[in-house]
Amino acid sequence: MTVEDFSASQLRKPRLCFRPGSLLRNLTQTVKGERLTLEPAASGGSGGEEERPGEL
Repeated sequence: MTVEDFSASQLRKPRLCFRPGSLLRNLTQTVKGERLTLEPAASGGSGGEEERPGEL
């Protein structure tokens, strides 16, 4: 291929290839998951917290 044969239409859109480092690879091999069951919230009030004006 010569310079005259080349055109900008031959260029393709660049693609990114993610390659995780060793820290992330090791983390994905040692991570453990745990299933949680959510209990329904108690109705009434302001979300279960007491209102105490003046206290933070």
